[in-house]
Amino acid sequence: MKKALILAAVLAVIGGGVFAMKDKIFGVTYRDGVYEGEYQADDGENTKVILTLKDNRIVACVLEARDAMGNIKDENHGKDGSAEDFRQAQRAVREMKKYPDMLIETQDVDKMDSISGASVTYKAMQIAVHEALNKAR
Repeated sequence: MKKALILAAVLAVIGGGVFAMKDKIFGVTYRDGVYEGEYQADDGENTKVILTLKDNRIVACVLEARDAMGNIKDENHGKDGSAEDFRQAQRAVREMKKYPDMLIETQDVDKMDSISGASVTYKAMQIAVHEALNKAR
């Protein structure tokens, strides 16, 4: 009886470990479709992604970043500041536009490198992508 209890305990521990790592062991499967994820920062900035999934792959990604006033970060982002602020804001806009293609290429937001000048957007995008993918499971 004691051996049976020990065996049951060992199997429970192993089974729990396999369950906890099932995504890494067996891979994650996602339903085909379009899924949104969003991250709202404490300062009011908002980052949203729209992912299109097909055959367990990300085939399209739209990234939308908005400032605290709700304005889309585009060619006008930072115009209200100094020339240096505008230059930095535009660099961030230019660099963050690379993220959707990087995601499609890597298929894993956690394996992407953040780009200098757009690292805050990268962190927000990570959270938004994870939310979208969780909806697709």
